[in-house]
Amino acid sequence: MSGFFKDDKGNKSMNRLISFGCYLSGSVIGLLSVFKGIPEGVVAGTVLAAVGAGAKALQKKYEQ
Repeated sequence: MSGFFKDDKGNKSMNRLISFGCYLSGSVIGLLSVFKGIPEGVVAGTVLAAVGAGAKALQKKYEQ
């Protein structure tokens, strides 16, 4: 899993670590909200997961 946090050159990337945290916590919040029946929590978890995935994609696109 440590390969997720490194760029193509092998450098560690804090942005990727933060993106992973957003994605993971958003997924957990979304799943818990589904089981608790909180629709706002499902939306919030989905948005947080999307932000994490989007941030990683943007960094991958623009890194040198």
